[in-house]
Amino acid sequence: MVGIISTTAGAIIAIISVIICAVRIRSYKKRSIVELETLKADYDKEREKVLSCKSHIQELSGTVSDCERRLTEEQSLVKEKISELEKSTKKISIQGREIERQNEKAAFIASVVNAQPEPNEALSEFKHLLEEDYQTYANSNDSLAEEARAMKQLQDVQSQLELVTHDAQLIGKNIIAIGGAFSSGKSSFMNSLFMQDKTTLPVGMDQTTAIASYVLNGERTEIIGYSYTGGKVAIPENIFALFSYGKEDEFKFNMKRIIDQIVFKTEFMQPFENICFVDTPGFNPGANAALDYDTAKTAIANAQVLLWCFDITGGTIRSDEISILQDILDKNPDIKIYVVANRADLRSVEESEEVISQTEQLLESNFIQYEGISLYTSTEKFNEQPMEYASVTRKKSLQDFLSESNSPNMQKEQSLLAQVKDVFDGYIAADKERIKRIENQIKTFSSIENSFAQISGKKDEIIAYYKARRSKKFKTDSAPSDSDAELDSLSDGMAEIKADLQKTLQQDKADIRAAEELCKKFRACILHIFGHKADFAKTARKNARNKAGNSPVSVFIKSGTEPHIWVWQPDGMECSKKMGQSFGDSNINMRKLNNNGWYEYIISFGCYEAGKPFSLIMGDGEPVHTDMTGSFCYDGSRWWGI
Repeated sequence: MVGIISTTAGAIIAIISVIICAVRIRSYKKRSIVELETLKADYDKEREKVLSCKSHIQELSGTVSDCERRLTEEQSLVKEKISELEKSTKKISIQGREIERQNEKAAFIASVVNAQPEPNEALSEFKHLLEEDYQTYANSNDSLAEEARAMKQLQDVQSQLELVTHDAQLIGKNIIAIGGAFSSGKSSFMNSLFMQDKTTLPVGMDQTTAIASYVLNGERTEIIGYSYTGGKVAIPENIFALFSYGKEDEFKFNMKRIIDQIVFKTEFMQPFENICFVDTPGFNPGANAALDYDTAKTAIANAQVLLWCFDITGGTIRSDEISILQDILDKNPDIKIYVVANRADLRSVEESEEVISQTEQLLESNFIQYEGISLYTSTEKFNEQPMEYASVTRKKSLQDFLSESNSPNMQKEQSLLAQVKDVFDGYIAADKERIKRIENQIKTFSSIENSFAQISGKKDEIIAYYKARRSKKFKTDSAPSDSDAELDSLSDGMAEIKADLQKTLQQDKADIRAAEELCKKFRACILHIFGHKADFAKTARKNARNKAGNSPVSVFIKSGTEPHIWVWQPDGMECSKKMGQSFGDSNINMRKLNNNGWYEYIISFGCYEAGKPFSLIMGDGEPVHTDMTGSFCYDGSRWWGI
């Protein structure tokens, strides 16, 4: 029973549990339905929102696309503006640099134009003598037929003195001109002598714009330009580079109009310390060859040596070049010529041998004296030329020839002194010739006057005879005749002519004295420029007194060390002995003048005889017999009066 009750109770409980679960499920279902409806409502709302967002997103996508398109357009525009700006900036930068270059070039031109010559008292005095004293003298003396040539000769001397005063290092240098046709490789040849590859001369300069460049060995590169007024200005290397052919228009101006010459210093591959090279303008073979040579002739006239370059790739030396070389020798008979066959690297040695043989025959058949012919390539340095070139060389090698030329040149000073003397010797000779002619004319007129006097004397004797006899014939014939009046008129005319001739004779003699004095002044200026720092003008004046033997005589000696000299007059006194000096002893009255090696040996008054020439011995050397009777200079090989 109990079991049944328990089972029944259990069933009831189970039923109740089921009912409760069913109730709960129903309740949960209702809540779920409500919640589901709520969720659905929320979903619908959210879906509407999503749809709304999608619509908005679509709208925004369109806006974004539009913005992107506009942004792309703006970016493209910005890029264009940036590109234009960059181009403008670059253009402005280029224009700025161009303006800077133009300003630099304008400043350089202004510096050349405004450059003032460095003062040189002796050169200024030479110019004053030429422009004032000589002009006055020449205008008053009409005896010299070739007066224009004399003026040109003195102007050439002045030009050469200006070159010497530009740079003291030019004194004593052997000047070697580099000549040849246009584009024959002259400047390239010069550049191959330089140690530094970056240092170069302008290449291919046209003859209408070229400026003679004097090239010296130096420790550092230095480029100096000289104006026609003697002004000195440094030339920067970047400016100097614009002097090359094809770049002259950079200046919008022909620099040759304001720059007369250039002194270019740089270190050489071989130290040619006694050589000054001159890079001359080239000439174009053909109709203008003579005109082109005129452009370079001044530089060549100053040279002792001419290196003539020709382009071996074009065959042998041209006939126009032969004519130019002949003209150079006619105008400069003492110049030495060496021929350089340039650009030999572009031909085989066998081909070059044939060209050299033809060149040799041409030179010899045209009587052109030359020191040698060598092959050369400017692509290699001077001391690195191919060994096989030596087999083709004629006479001296270029190396040997330049080594021979690398010795101090003492001829320049003497040459200039001789040119001045030659000018005034011409005037003096012309005056002496006219004096001789006038003296002969005076003698002729005097002879005629004597003849007239003899005729007049005989007539007086006849008149006196008839007067004594008081003859009727005398009374009728004694009145002066027309022939008597003519004779008197001729006598008076000849007397006037003789008086005029005497005046001309005295003037010519005065002109000779003036020429001698002016010549001394010119020569004193030259001596001073070449380092004779003593007052040679005063010495020259003192010389005139020395001839009378009433003042000391100076012997100026050039020597590396203080010289020991012995002076005597072969037909007069033992001058050094007279002053108490013994042969071989230290000199008495010897003083050093300057650092250029000049000494003054003073012969005291009373220790020489006036009018007699001096002889001397320097150290253990041979006797030197001069024709000097007054103060003079001696440089170890030559003497000259002052």
